[in-house]
Amino acid sequence: MRAFAGEYTERKSPHSWITQSGSLDAKEASEETTEEIKLMPEKLIKPAMRYLYAYNVLIDILSRVYAFDGGKSLQINLTVFESKIEAFNNLLYMLFVDLYGDDKEKKRKRGIIRELFSPIYVDELKPKAELISKVEENIRKLGLTQSAIERFKGDGFEKLIIELAGEGANIL
Repeated sequence: MRAFAGEYTERKSPHSWITQSGSLDAKEASEETTEEIKLMPEKLIKPAMRYLYAYNVLIDILSRVYAFDGGKSLQINLTVFESKIEAFNNLLYMLFVDLYGDDKEKKRKRGIIRELFSPIYVDELKPKAELISKVEENIRKLGLTQSAIERFKGDGFEKLIIELAGEGANIL
């Protein structure tokens, strides 16, 4: 199906890359599919999760520093995303284990799986304790001043999220 200017074309989900689109051999043979599969977690899933975790941590910091209730209600519930990532990882493990063929064939297929797919570890995507402490300390120093207001104006909030997301978070 050809997309026209301004027309949305839906991309395949990571789950569908594993369960559909032909055999492992077909995935390996298609350079375009191989590249898309490899880039999906690095360019889409991991940066998005880093951002969301950092956003939630920033809301938590702000609610502590400025002592306002209801910070949790401003946070994004990530349970659905985390469960989908867990399901993806489990599906990947099942695919790795449940292969048919002799030992040589299984080894070859596992090599393809290793090359194309890798589990996503959500704990690695969460802001590091030292970054959280640094951002919280800087916000505490600002207090309720004009400097604090200026810091949060415009893209200041976004910059704090990016700072918390840490290295490797190609968010913008």
